[in-house]
Parts: sequence; structure tokens; C-alpha cells
Amino acid sequence: MPCQLPILNDKHKICIICEGSEEYDYLKKLNELGVWSNIYEFDFVNADGNGNIPARYQDRYQNGAYELVLIFCDTERKADEEYSDSKRKINEFHGLDHASDEVIIFSNPCTMEIVIKHWSNETLKTAAKKRNAPLIKQYTGVDNYDGKKKQRDDIMDLINIDNYKKMCETVEKMKTIDTVLGSTNFGKF
Repeated sequence: MPCQLPILNDKHKICIICEGSEEYDYLKKLNELGVWSNIYEFDFVNADGNGNIPARYQDRYQNGAYELVLIFCDTERKADEEYSDSKRKINEFHGLDHASDEVIIFSNPCTMEIVIKHWSNETLKTAAKKRNAPLIKQYTGVDNYDGKKKQRDDIMDLINIDNYKKMCETVEKMKTIDTVLGSTNFGKF
């Protein structure tokens, strides 16, 4: 039997720990669309909840397989508790006061805010799925959205390069407005 050499890969390996299924599905979809530079190879990990993020981060960071490990999460629920607790644990792990500021990407109030930006410049007032269901129905056709897998899949099927570009333009305008108005209520994407 001939000996095969392993496939060598010169891409920069990046792992992104996703708070939950919405974040995981969304980043996987963007990766499938090829919207990021092809010099990167991404691995996505679904932490299945904010409370699991620090452990998943520490595990992936310590295994040494990645050049960079990032976290993508919402700030919507108990922001002062869960989100701050995750930040504190990441800082303690690295032994630095602001390490989490370098590795956490967050959406405010939630990832669905970013997803909606693919079709609209609407700003969500809450992260509550039930309260946002009519808006999600309006722009995606998905009825009674509550985050179920089939619903997430249906929404991800609607995301394409063209509406990704629209989302980027919408968010860029928000950043400009935020800078001009000096608002601190703008979520980071």
C-alpha cells in the first residue's frame, strides 16, 4: 500500500467559539459564501450557551491547533452577568486585564440584528425572539421565529453575496452615524 503524505495547508487557522446555534449557523453560512479572505481557514465551535464559552475557548486555545481563537456572542441576556463573567474568565485565563477585549466579537442586542441587516436597516429593540418574530417574518418569510433548526436553516438559505454586501453597507452607515452622534448604544458587529 502506498504511503500518502498528509495534505499540507498554509492557511492561517482561526477558531471562532460561537455562543449558540444562531451565531454558529450564521458564521458557517458566511464562510460558505467565501466572504472572507482565502488565506484563512475557519473552524467554528458551538458553545451551546454563554456559560460554556470560557471552557470552550480555553480548550481550543490550549490545544495549539489555531493561530487565533475568537469568541462571537450576544450581549442580550443578563449582559452584566453572563457576558461580564465570560470576559472576566477569559482575562483570568490569560492573566491580563483586557485580553477579552481582543478576542470577543459581540452583537448587541443579538445576532439576529445582524442577520436582519441583510434585508433592512431596522434596529431591534430587544433580543426576544417572540417580539422580533413579525419583523423576521416580514423580511425572511419565516413564520413565528423561535430559533428552531429548520427556521434557522430557512433564513440561512436566503443569505447570499448580494444581501451580505447590503448588510455591510448598512452597518457601515450605522458606524458613521454612531461616530457623528457619539452614541454608546450601538452594538459592535
